[in-house]
Amino acid sequence: GRDTAGLYDEFVALGFRAVTVCVDSGRLTEQHLGRELDAAFRDSLPPDADPCGERGEYHSFAFAGPPFARPVPFARGGIHRRPPFAFLE
Repeated sequence: GRDTAGLYDEFVALGFRAVTVCVDSGRLTEQHLGRELDAAFRDSLPPDADPCGERGEYHSFAFAGPPFARPVPFARGGIHRRPPFAFLE
């Protein structure tokens, strides 16, 4: 029930780090895929998109933040498409 724009900003301000691993290509572009959730990502979203992806615009992988002992190592892989979704390996 919280305002998701404020929640997104709080997530970033608290030091959490996440990347997008899936986008609904009918709502976002593949350029949103694999991007870190930061202020620039939020600013790149279309006006009708939920900043937290609560309507299925994107899914993310959190890899660092306050409860993490250390960042989770990962590597961005290839893109797989299953319309209307694009997934990052």
